[in-house]
Amino acid sequence: TDAHERIAAVIREWAAGFEASLTTLEAELATLWREELARVDGRRWGLEHLAWETVLPHVRALVAELEVIVENSASESRLDFGRGRPCRYIVVGGSVLARGLTIEGLAVSYFVRSSSQYDTLLQMGRWFGYRPGYQDLPRIWMTADLAGAFRDLALVESDIRQDI
Repeated sequence: TDAHERIAAVIREWAAGFEASLTTLEAELATLWREELARVDGRRWGLEHLAWETVLPHVRALVAELEVIVENSASESRLDFGRGRPCRYIVVGGSVLARGLTIEGLAVSYFVRSSSQYDTLLQMGRWFGYRPGYQDLPRIWMTADLAGAFRDLALVESDIRQDI
C-alpha cells in the first residue's frame, strides 16, 4: 500500500504540471492522437473520426477535473460513481482492483502486477473495460511477460472450449 501512495503522488505531480505544459505538448499530443486513431479504426463500429482540434478542449477540461485515487485495503477514500456526472479518475491499487472491482467506463489500463495464475488473470481481465460508442479507445499497457500469460490463458480457454 505504501508503493501505491508513492505512485499516486508521482501521478498527481505529473497531472499538476501537465496542464501548465499542455501548450508546448500540443504538437506531440496531436501526433499521438493521429497514431492511435490509425491503430484502431472506429469507423468499423460506425464511430466518427475526431480531429485533434476537436479533442484538445476536452483534454484541458479532463486534466482540470482529474482525480488520482488510491484504492487498496488501507485507503480512506473510495471511488464514487454516484455523483450524477462523469468521473475522471486515475486509480492506483492492488488486490482491491485485481480481485473484486470492475470500473465502469474504464478506457485505459496499465498493468504492472504480474501473475501466471489463470484465476488471477481472469479477474484482472475485467480491467479491460468497455463502453458502447468508445470501442476504438480502450488501451492496455503491460509487460511482455504478462501479455504472454494472457496469450497462454486464451489458448488454454480455447482448447477447453473445443474439448467441451
